[in-house]
Amino acid sequence: MVALTLAIGGILLTIVPLLNLLAAPVLVAGFVCALIGLIGRRHGGKGLSIAALVTSAAGVLAVVLVVASVLFVGFGSLWDQSAPGTEPAPPAAEESAEHGAEHELVTVESAVGRTAFDETFWWYAVVIDNPNDDAIFEDVDVLVHAVDPDGVVLDTGWD
Repeated sequence: MVALTLAIGGILLTIVPLLNLLAAPVLVAGFVCALIGLIGRRHGGKGLSIAALVTSAAGVLAVVLVVASVLFVGFGSLWDQSAPGTEPAPPAAEESAEHGAEHELVTVESAVGRTAFDETFWWYAVVIDNPNDDAIFEDVDVLVHAVDPDGVVLDTGWD
């Protein structure tokens, strides 16, 4: 019963942000208690031990997947090989991206700022208007320039 309680508690901890760091030790404890319950004769029922073993193994797998996803998302910027100050090539345009466009798209508004939780992380937003009544744009590539207060381009990228 203790093993199953620990396993279920560990599964619940994997769902709660920041508390999911505590899930691994609880799940390992549930796994060990389930093994003791399976091996020993006096330490619980076989059905509960098997259920705890399966639940804690699934929880450990969930913790491993969460850690792996955090590592891939957190270190994702390391795969960006573009050098600052160089202008990347625009993405390849698809044939069906526009139909009968006569006028260029117009940038209506743009904004940029830093996030409150990380001073090194910047965000931006762009509102684009389509003045063409008959043109349909399935998606639009925007060339973004990061400039310092003196107007020097620090980085360029397509989004």
